[in-house]
Amino acid sequence: MIKETTSFSPVSADDRKAYRLVEETVRFCNGHYQLPLPWRYDHQLLPDNLKVAQKRLSGLQRCLAKDADMLSKYVERTQSILDAGYAEEVPQDEIKTSGRVWYLPHHGVINPKKPGKKLWVVFDCAAVHKGLSLNQVLMQGPDLVNNLVGVLLRSRRAVVPNLC
Repeated sequence: MIKETTSFSPVSADDRKAYRLVEETVRFCNGHYQLPLPWRYDHQLLPDNLKVAQKRLSGLQRCLAKDADMLSKYVERTQSILDAGYAEEVPQDEIKTSGRVWYLPHHGVINPKKPGKKLWVVFDCAAVHKGLSLNQVLMQGPDLVNNLVGVLLRSRRAVVPNLC
């Protein structure tokens, strides 16, 4: 018989705070779960990265102008993200120009080794401006994924023959 073991992994204060935020604010709306961004600090302001995001966008536009196939895939993929409700266009009257605002750069990636050469839109949360990135100001949250070793050991428990 295999004895089931549990591994203890210490949980940081940020992990506890993020987990509590999820527990207290998650809601199910129109078939999707919604919750606020897990800000590391409640009142931290972000530097204005509009110019950097515009520069990245103009580079993306130049790249897409050179490749009609990639442009059509990019438009199609972006539309599917909007249609699925994963993103929405911000109405002009709701656009904020001060406070906690961050423009999220994005670009397309095609893996040539994958069949069909599907395009993925990558949102660059690691883009740094004036020493900060979105990844740095948001909490990661606790790792809630099962330990692979434990899963494999539990799956083998029923297969081990009884030698007695």
